[in-house]
Amino acid sequence: MRVFKKYINSEFGLEAIIAEGDDKLAYKVMFRDTDADAMVHQILTESNERAEKYALDFVGEDFEVEAIA
Repeated sequence: MRVFKKYINSEFGLEAIIAEGDDKLAYKVMFRDTDADAMVHQILTESNERAEKYALDFVGEDFEVEAIA
């Protein structure tokens, strides 16, 4: 799985990871609770814009971005 970008909110222990999707939908967004070291949800979507919206909605306003090449 190829990871494109991570949004991290250290204050609340949240992480949203945008990665390569499956053969039908191009992007997968995985939502993690880093304090519990657990994946809490994941969504497949067709566009990068929608993937980023889901990620930002999850992590909130105070976040760091880690772009993966």
